[in-house]
Amino acid sequence: MLKVDHLCKSYQTGKTTLPNCISCFIPYDKGIISLKDVNLSKLDEKQIAKVRNEKLGFVFQDFMLLDGLTILENVCVPRSSARSPTNRWNQRQRNS
Repeated sequence: MLKVDHLCKSYQTGKTTLPNCISCFIPYDKGIISLKDVNLSKLDEKQIAKVRNEKLGFVFQDFMLLDGLTILENVCVPRSSARSPTNRWNQRQRNS
């Protein structure tokens, strides 16, 4: 089992390729990528999209924030697209 918390390597070592394969954005030639005993290569596009939305998280180098939104609102964007309540995020922000 491979657990990846973060990738920090030198130039041209696959830092982008590995997360793209794990998230099924690009195909891979060998091996199996599974998440909680589910083989991701066996899922259809709708199921993969659900896994990406609910189980995987990405932090991009340039943050990819949406102009005009606060940091909290940017963090809540994936939850809002998943039709998930963001009240607990708002409560956390008020308490901090």
